Amino acid sequence: FSVVVGVSLGLWAARRAKSEWYLGAILLSIVGISMPSFLAAFLLQVGVIKLTQAVGHTVLPLGGFGWDERIILPALVLAARPLAQITRVTFVTIIDIFDQDYVRTARAKGLSQNRVVMKHAFRNALLPVVTIVGLQMGSILGGAVLTETIFGLAGVGRSVVESIFSRDFPVLQGFVI
Repeated sequence: FSVVVGVSLGLWAARRAKSEWYLGAILLSIVGISMPSFLAAFLLQVGVIKLTQAVGHTVLPLGGFGWDERIILPALVLAARPLAQITRVTFVTIIDIFDQDYVRTARAKGLSQNRVVMKHAFRNALLPVVTIVGLQMGSILGGAVLTETIFGLAGVGRSVVESIFSRDFPVLQGFVI
């Protein structure tokens, strides 16, 4: 989810770099990078509570385990920071690539903007994006500990918290590795 939406938003913002729309996308990505996962979880829970009060029936459950609608809020919390970072890296990389000589040459040859972006710029922008995706895997695992605790999920995060309180060091070492 983070990769698909983040790359799409980054490309969208880069193609509109001279308009006022890209500023909103970049501002949202900065907020997403800066916001800690526990605050995002709290704000999402408050938002769902307010929406439930306005509608009059439960829109999404706030906790519990299951592979149904209960997974939506924790998945959004875990996807927020990687999505924001992927959006930002894609945007900055594409903007930098647009200034390269080979992109100017492709435009001068008369290629359409879509073809220039997808064939020339996007391929070269994938390396930093893939690097960020790999680096975000550790962040997602670290955020899962807190997110599972906040939403009451029984997963790896809860096992880590329980092993911390029971001083079960082999489990902690396995998780860190």
